[in-house]
Amino acid sequence: MIYTVTLNPALDYVMKTGALRFDDINRSKEERLYYGGKGINVSVILTRLGAENKALGFIAGFTGNELERMLKSDGINCDFSRLNSGSTRINVKIKADAELDINAQGPDISESELEGLLEKLDEIKEGDFLVLAGSVKSALPFDIYERILSRLEGKGVNFVVDTMGKLLLNALIEECAKELENEGLSYRMAPLGVMIETPSAALISDLLAKEVEFFSIGTNDLTGYTMAVDRGNANVRYLYDAFRPAVLREIEMIIKNAKAAGITVGMCGEAAADERLIPKLVEWGLDEFSVNPSSILQTRRCICECE
Repeated sequence: MIYTVTLNPALDYVMKTGALRFDDINRSKEERLYYGGKGINVSVILTRLGAENKALGFIAGFTGNELERMLKSDGINCDFSRLNSGSTRINVKIKADAELDINAQGPDISESELEGLLEKLDEIKEGDFLVLAGSVKSALPFDIYERILSRLEGKGVNFVVDTMGKLLLNALIEECAKELENEGLSYRMAPLGVMIETPSAALISDLLAKEVEFFSIGTNDLTGYTMAVDRGNANVRYLYDAFRPAVLREIEMIIKNAKAAGITVGMCGEAAADERLIPKLVEWGLDEFSVNPSSILQTRRCICECE
């Protein structure tokens, strides 16, 4: 048996219209209602392929009733846990000259309701497959997938985790930790960080800071990509300089976003030993300077003079 879990399913309300206007009433030309959720989508495909499966997850309110009705009418075997309050979310998709998606948050889930779903998962037998798919509502524990994996550990259940970002990472770390424990090997959890060395990463560094424990600014690539120059090209090499205003603004933004999120930020590359830049880096709050051995004493002196 294959079980799928969709913690935050949805009804997708798709509306098609002409040009989208914000100064007048927009009238749709067509509306369609679909059920949605990654785990549910897996169950739909498995059903079409003739594979025995059951869709699990949470539903609530009249929208949850409709989602369940639609699934059953399509022959999908489901056993959802019903929440005491709220409604299964409706995501609005507007198809016009431009597309606009508005995804709802979904209902709140109490700890006792979550425990009810976990008890259902306890019934999964050795050799069965469990597919954990999709996003998780922010109100749920951030380690919910890890908790499910830990709860079923040692039961011979096969797992498939289809998600992204920290949810996926936490699930992978949990599995690696179990393998080391089973082999009797000691380990410690390494901090998770990210290199910021492209303008695109710098621009969303406030978002990245929420997902990691430290930043490392790679100034060599950051300077090259920001200034759009190849430092190996003699014709434009003069533009390759981390002291350019655009690069300085990016570095300051990265450091300030890291500080606002309460994570450490370091720097590697030639700029970390640049005497012109060090006073600004100290002023902005850079935590770590990674420099060549030959530059250690000079960099230390510059930092001390700033303090």
